[in-house]
Amino acid sequence: NKLFKRSTISEHKIEFDPRFFMGEGLNFIVNTARKSRNTVAIDAPLYYYRRDNVKSATASFSIKKMKNALAAIDNISLTLGETERAIELAIAYHRWHTAFFALIAYRDHGSPKDEEEFFRDCMSYIRRNTLRLLLGAKLSRSRRLLVMANLVSPYLAVWAYRTLKKW
Repeated sequence: NKLFKRSTISEHKIEFDPRFFMGEGLNFIVNTARKSRNTVAIDAPLYYYRRDNVKSATASFSIKKMKNALAAIDNISLTLGETERAIELAIAYHRWHTAFFALIAYRDHGSPKDEEEFFRDCMSYIRRNTLRLLLGAKLSRSRRLLVMANLVSPYLAVWAYRTLKKW
């Protein structure tokens, strides 16, 4: 769903960061887009993301994947540094969303004792940023409901997500 000039990639020596196996594409896109001279967007459905590939990294949750995805998002934030509010909120939402899915992975894996600190960090991030995202970020109605459910309880939000996903 994106095209970049090969010369932009080779001229700036942009590569996929080997530290990331989750979020590696987004890191690549951000790095390449920052170096691109021109950007064009069209409003047409030209790309369809398949969710039935059981071998895809996004097909199943794991705490290891969630930790790597959060590190990739943090890397994007570090790479961009100070930026406009809309981009900062988009990154915050992406991190919030990933922390929420980390909560789901943690619950799915029986709340492993050796991951309690990671779980607390995710819960803390979710709680600290929920209201900020509701007030500032542009979210679809379903995403807004998911974020609002976290105001009551992250566990309620997990239940709501699981229930609505079945419909």
